[in-house]
Amino acid sequence: MWLLICSFYSIFKLFYESDGDISKYYRPFNEFFNHLIAIIVIGLVLSFIVKIFSKNIFSKILIWTTIVAGVMSVHGSIMFTV
Repeated sequence: MWLLICSFYSIFKLFYESDGDISKYYRPFNEFFNHLIAIIVIGLVLSFIVKIFSKNIFSKILIWTTIVAGVMSVHGSIMFTV
């Protein structure tokens, strides 16, 4: 489930940054993996930090921190392009 969320974020970010035309990228597959690795690392780091202070299950924390980090990332890129 977590990898599906990360993949969806990466695809959404890829299409958002290229305005729906991924042929603008020289190598779109590499861009997809760059976004995927970034959200995986950010989600893991944030969830480890939250897990230190929380008693919830790690997988639940991982999913929610990844969703929050992804939404914040997309929202931040929308704010800076306007």
